[in-house]
Amino acid sequence: MDSNIFSLQLKLKKSNLIKTLQNNNKKAISVIFGKNVRNLSKDEISYLKSKGNNASNWNKIFVSNNFSLKNISGNMFVGTCIIGSLTKNNVFFENSNFPSGIYNSIIINSEIGNNCLIYYSSINNYVVKDDTVIFQVGVIEFEKDSCCGNGTKIPIGIESGGREIELYAELLLNEAQRVLIDKRNKSYQIKYSNFINKYSSLVKSHFGIISQQNTISNVKRISNAFIGENSIIKDVISIDNSSILSNSLEKTTISSGSIIKNSCIQWGCEVSDLAIVENSLLMEHSNVSHHATVKNSIIGPNSSIEKGEITSCFVGPFTSMHHQSMLISTLWPDGRGNVAYGANIGSNHTSRAPDQEMFCGEGIFFGLSCSVKFPANLIEAPYTIIAAEVTIPSQQIKYPFSLINKPSLLKDNFPSYYNEIFPAWVLYNNIYAILRNEQKFKMRNKAQRNLFDLNIFKPSVVDYMISACNYLKEIKNKKDFYTSSDIKGLGENIISERSRLRAIETYEFYIEYYCLNGLFNQLLQAKDFKNICNKKSKNIIWEHQRELLNKNGYAIRSIKENLIRFIDIQEKIYTDLLRCKKTDDIRGKWIIDDYEATHCMAEDDPFIKNFFNEFENKKKNIKSLLSKL
Repeated sequence: MDSNIFSLQLKLKKSNLIKTLQNNNKKAISVIFGKNVRNLSKDEISYLKSKGNNASNWNKIFVSNNFSLKNISGNMFVGTCIIGSLTKNNVFFENSNFPSGIYNSIIINSEIGNNCLIYYSSINNYVVKDDTVIFQVGVIEFEKDSCCGNGTKIPIGIESGGREIELYAELLLNEAQRVLIDKRNKSYQIKYSNFINKYSSLVKSHFGIISQQNTISNVKRISNAFIGENSIIKDVISIDNSSILSNSLEKTTISSGSIIKNSCIQWGCEVSDLAIVENSLLMEHSNVSHHATVKNSIIGPNSSIEKGEITSCFVGPFTSMHHQSMLISTLWPDGRGNVAYGANIGSNHTSRAPDQEMFCGEGIFFGLSCSVKFPANLIEAPYTIIAAEVTIPSQQIKYPFSLINKPSLLKDNFPSYYNEIFPAWVLYNNIYAILRNEQKFKMRNKAQRNLFDLNIFKPSVVDYMISACNYLKEIKNKKDFYTSSDIKGLGENIISERSRLRAIETYEFYIEYYCLNGLFNQLLQAKDFKNICNKKSKNIIWEHQRELLNKNGYAIRSIKENLIRFIDIQEKIYTDLLRCKKTDDIRGKWIIDDYEATHCMAEDDPFIKNFFNEFENKKKNIKSLLSKL
């Protein structure tokens, strides 16, 4: 059996959401208390009436065995209702302690757990679990057999259809990637669809659930939603047909005028400040805020979307969009990139239909007010920068770590819409940004369920570098400038002979760095250094490095030679880091009088200092390794 299909089947058995909602469908009168409930006595009914409470039928009002008459006043109970113990006097809410209880509310066919605080709210067909606060909520209602947003089908990439995916609350990054990018695998697509149908049928519920220890206040409407434990929902306009996953260590927060519809929000997410999330999935620890709109999209873990618009996109981890910009119909599974102010990534209309899309590589930076025409494919150009105000015609580019900018000089004999590409520019001119991002990703990663390689120099990226390097070497005649008719993978761009040579040198330098770094790490763990480059292992990354060590001839050198070479490479990278940062310092001091007083200079930069300390530790380890040879 396909391991991916097996993992889907296993998910049906292990899903916490399914277990929670299926427990809700048991035939016992009470979901929370089971059979441990009773009817009210006549005296209790009289007392409750004296406190301004009414019921459509007092015989349908059940209470837990430890029920107390305290703190229930001014309410209307309709249909079958169950009430737990409401005796806690210190429910913490809005920086104050309140007595638990139900006050001035309408409770319809619902169950209220122990020590809840419900005030001026209407609750219809819900189970509200222990220690939950519901304060001034207009309507909380649930229709029988709602799936809480699970099974929602959305168009990714092609807005007019063709690359759809059905969402479910516990969807992981790698699952979404396979469904969206492996459409030719009809067998898997059918099996995934069957899984979604099964999952959706299992989460169908007779009642909605608001799990324990939630705080829900000043919300206009919640309908057909599952609310996980310890979530904070405050000042929200509406949550409709959605699942909100949360727990005590990964609290999900929905606040400040936000709207959520037909969506799934995972653990530790935040939606705030007039944000709209519709027909979408937010993966763990992502956030959407400051009136951003996310529609028909999947946002990967640790991503931050602010102010802009995202429609029909699959955005991977650590993607940032902090300013007013637009991203439409883009598949960006590896994420880690940035969309700057005014970027217009959404030319998916060909004046006929919105049926075009873009595939985006890891770590791409879309500069200020740039524009990308669709269809486009930048998968093999990870960590490329699209410069400010540059318009990218429809094309495929295959050069990692590039800068794409307007031509440095006006060139005859080339189309006016051509840009100039500088392959490997980010490596030789801005390695600071690359290595600092790598550290930032590792420090800020909060994802616990999605696994991804946080190293920037990894097999997939290095393979793209190798291919790019080979393309640049395969020229028939030397020229001052080349186009895609001369060199493969350039797209609608020109490249100078100088840039070609610089790129080859840089790619080869960092390919060697990747290989020797792997060798260094293996030597630290190895007991026997003999034939270390020829022994197969189960470490996939080391196998990739080991193969390249042999293929590129690095393994012919002795271990001592390779370790000394590794020190030289590290020294060069450190020098380049300093140079990159000092470039900013020199320019800044030239333009701004007090720049040095208000900015961290290169020598004091925490990241550079940390890199230097790690380099010194590596040198000590290398010295120790050399002594064993």
